Amino acid sequence: MAATAAYVSISKVPGDAVPGDCVTFSNTNATTNSFLLKGGTYGVTCKASTYGTVTLQVLAGDQASWLNALTAFAADGFASVALPPGLYRIALA
Repeated sequence: MAATAAYVSISKVPGDAVPGDCVTFSNTNATTNSFLLKGGTYGVTCKASTYGTVTLQVLAGDQASWLNALTAFAADGFASVALPPGLYRIALA
């Protein structure tokens, strides 16, 4: 069963935080639209009403394929990751 009614937040770790460089999704049930991250170390949190997994994906150089930028983790969880600048999306499963 896929995670549903998920609340996901992607935020810069304070040491290299840039104002406005965070993304939050409320009550999402599917893969999100793409969003820009400026690069650095980020924390990703997710709380969902049903259990599944969440991962962060990055748009590949072919501008069509999405690659995992973060190993999938439980939808009620936290992970941190160092990322280059680029377009990303959240994928729920």
